[in-house]
Amino acid sequence: MSNAPLPPVLPITEKPIPTPGWRPEEAADRAGAIARETAQLMRRVAEAEFALNTSDEQRRKDQAKHLLSLLEVMDAFERVFRSIAAKDDQVTPQMRKWIGNFRTVSRLLHDVLSEQGVVRLENLADGFDPHWHRAIESRLDPDQPEGSIVEEVRPGYVWRGTVLRKAEVVVTRHTADQEPAE
Repeated sequence: MSNAPLPPVLPITEKPIPTPGWRPEEAADRAGAIARETAQLMRRVAEAEFALNTSDEQRRKDQAKHLLSLLEVMDAFERVFRSIAAKDDQVTPQMRKWIGNFRTVSRLLHDVLSEQGVVRLENLADGFDPHWHRAIESRLDPDQPEGSIVEEVRPGYVWRGTVLRKAEVVVTRHTADQEPAE
């Protein structure tokens, strides 16, 4: 310990800075008012977040609905192209030009869907999976493994990591009395 003398205590001569609308005796009330205002702001933020999430979810549902409509158009193009291929001998040179134009429009539609993150399901060789497929028919075939996919009737699509539309498929079964699995 040092025997050095302590510096003299200097008295504080300044007065507190006056704050309009605040008095020391009201400090507790002010703190309560701030706490209430903070709680109210937090409620408003939570309500705004809820409204935003609800709006985002509705927007996502609406967008999925529009994408499904575009997939219906894509399916229609594919049906037309299959029909044309079945009657290729009846197609005139002028019709081939039109078909080429339709193929261009179909590719443009495919590009728009791809830009939106819509991806066609390609996992048919893995067998039936109710998460990805919807069995619309079953065929008796004891030589194939149960639930093998033998035909894709309508393609399935994934959008942003979720199934937008399940692939509609025909699967195999071993007994005559089985129904297709859903």
